[in-house]
Amino acid sequence: MGVRRLAQELRISVTTVSRALNDYPDIAPDTRRRVLEAAERIGYSPNAVARSLRQGRANAVGIVLPTPEGNFSDPFLSALLAGISNRLRCDGLDLIVTSCPPGPDEEPSYKRLFAGRKVDSVIVTRTRVDDDRIRLLLAENFPFVAFGRSDAIADPFPWVDLDGHAAFFSMTRRLIEAGHRRIGLIHTGRNLNFVRHRTAGWRDCLVAEGIPAELCGKWMAEAAPDAEGGRRAAFSLLSQSDAPTALVCISDDIAFGAIEACRELSLPVGDGGISIVGFDDNPYARFASPPLTSQRQPVRDIGCTLVDMLQRRSTGAPASQLNCLMQAEFVTRSSHGRPPCQATSGRSGLRQ
Repeated sequence: MGVRRLAQELRISVTTVSRALNDYPDIAPDTRRRVLEAAERIGYSPNAVARSLRQGRANAVGIVLPTPEGNFSDPFLSALLAGISNRLRCDGLDLIVTSCPPGPDEEPSYKRLFAGRKVDSVIVTRTRVDDDRIRLLLAENFPFVAFGRSDAIADPFPWVDLDGHAAFFSMTRRLIEAGHRRIGLIHTGRNLNFVRHRTAGWRDCLVAEGIPAELCGKWMAEAAPDAEGGRRAAFSLLSQSDAPTALVCISDDIAFGAIEACRELSLPVGDGGISIVGFDDNPYARFASPPLTSQRQPVRDIGCTLVDMLQRRSTGAPASQLNCLMQAEFVTRSSHGRPPCQATSGRSGLRQ
């Protein structure tokens, strides 16, 4: 009996069973006790799906992180890997992790994994609008699931994604309701599918409020995917005439840099100053100065769902039925609020 059957017998979710077996602190002691007693009573062993993945093969799932050289410290990716590996461990499978900078070396990295049967399946992250990695895996008919969609690929494939459009539409709406009209966006590259969706959510909200689309372009900047990139982009946006009074950032790292740019420009951040909102709610967000308002992804649940979907696919579930869109949670802290008023801004570019 596997995790799914165990969950059915106890009438609780697969995620709850997995978390109880792995001693997650958010599981109630009584629930953990019930799961452990049931597992011992029935002689829990990896389920039939996991066995079908493992028979005569590598007993492993692979993931190639598309990170720049020397940068393997992304808090979000670390949490995602923890969710994936914990879920795999429940079924006796290993996670093989490697990294490769985005670009021409990625295809050989994937081929080395599956050509030598080092893994039985792979998980693709940071998907692009037109993703050559997904096209390669589809062409090779190699089992995979993606964290993210790829809008230019018509063929169905299994994916788990966050509703970035809804998250950024809602985030922008909150700022409008607080009194902002000039709301800028700092992103990290339009070839990434999640950037495309989040950007569309921000723009659609502004246009729905009657703000001309050409102004959206004026208040948007591309940045390197780190705090320094965010600092440079925010400095440029906030130095222009009719500068934004609020910035929504594609990630928390970008937002940290935007806060630093405000400090260099002697602009207050938070209620009555420049509003800055990040995304991911990484562990350092609450320690920023001021503490960063952000949106939290259910990252460990994403990891569990990716594995469950990969196993369902391995038993013949149609790819078109293996899609899951999750929602972000808005986390309110001190870095956003009402816009600066004319009497206190001291800069024509920040007047409402």
